[in-house]
Amino acid sequence: MDGIYRFYLEDRLIHEQKNALTVAGRSIVIKSLLGVIPNFANTIAYGIGDSANVFSASSSLITNSTLNFETGRARVIGSSLQVENNNDILVYSGTINDPFQSEIREVGLYPSPVLDSSIGMDGSLIFNFDNVDNFIKFGTASGAQLISAAAARIGSELFSIPQSDGASDYLQYSSTDGTLEYISRYTSQDTFRLAGLDNNTSSATINFRFYTDSSNYYDLSFATPTASGYFISELAKGQATITGNPSWSNITFVRFWQNNTESVLLDGLRIDLGSYVVDTNYGLISRAVLPEPIRKPASIPLTIEYSLSLGFNYGVS
Repeated sequence: MDGIYRFYLEDRLIHEQKNALTVAGRSIVIKSLLGVIPNFANTIAYGIGDSANVFSASSSLITNSTLNFETGRARVIGSSLQVENNNDILVYSGTINDPFQSEIREVGLYPSPVLDSSIGMDGSLIFNFDNVDNFIKFGTASGAQLISAAAARIGSELFSIPQSDGASDYLQYSSTDGTLEYISRYTSQDTFRLAGLDNNTSSATINFRFYTDSSNYYDLSFATPTASGYFISELAKGQATITGNPSWSNITFVRFWQNNTESVLLDGLRIDLGSYVVDTNYGLISRAVLPEPIRKPASIPLTIEYSLSLGFNYGVS
């Protein structure tokens, strides 16, 4: 079974990209054709990650269970059976209608808007750093600012933060209304991902401290690559250093800072289900990485179409 993603801007085809089917995706497609599950094309996910697909050692399938850094989803609103090169082709399409500028470097297909339906949960974007009013600045962190940058992948701006020590110099987000309670539902094997830009040739450490109160907290320390450029760094939830007796279900504020002498620019922080999840009912069906990013302009819809060749010739009456 071969699949292709096609991208249309103002009804004009601007790119097409072959996909790779996942290990879980093969099972999901077969289950759908047998009527075990209702469908296998409900949502098209898109993101800013460009890591290569990881292929299974025993087949041409890939083992990826999520996108590298998902930024949004388009609900499949149209489907049809077409004929292409004398083969039956299933075609599904969805449209990104949000008013924001976005960059797409990867796409994936899901049979459900929620990856793990048993707990009603999927990956979540924690911060996109665009709304600086959410963050209180202390000490040297008062120099933190949004800057327009062509390298931004979420929106058009990056959040530049100067060197800060975390003791008196940091940025703080308050969550007294329980807005971060959902993090408690993720396991220790699930993954935090931080995206940003580090133009320095030495590695920086970017620290996020999740507080229940001032004496009880979790620390996550993300290291940027030694080579300058855009990065996506990962840490398992279980890698957090624990001080006192904090609770992920009661995070009241978050502080973050970075130790490099030069500023580091942040784009987004999210949490995803870990790679241990191979969900053959609701998991990722396929993923494609684009050779060049597609930029969706602000306020202009972008349609993504997924075509799957079933691998048998057309002509059965």
